[in-house]
Amino acid sequence: VTIAEMAMSSGLGATLTTPATKSRGEFWFGEDQARYVVTASPADAAKVIADAAAAGIPTTKLGMTAGDTIRIDGEDPFAAAHLRQLNEAWLPNLMSVG
Repeated sequence: VTIAEMAMSSGLGATLTTPATKSRGEFWFGEDQARYVVTASPADAAKVIADAAAAGIPTTKLGMTAGDTIRIDGEDPFAAAHLRQLNEAWLPNLMSVG
């Protein structure tokens, strides 16, 4: 959900890979506490991961930001602009019913 919110705000998509130790639903939609998403340039990513490891913080590389579409392995791609449109329209659509 965090990545979807980031994509809606920035218009920047991402190509993401589910870790082999988790199911897609469990990983991408789990409500674990204290999970954060951090983006870094390819040049800085290794340092961010190393600094986190030095501090005892486990990390998982999720993928790369690029383009304007969210792509999760095994799923159809979804345009960030379309996601934003759906997000912004749901409440007005709900209020106009009936």
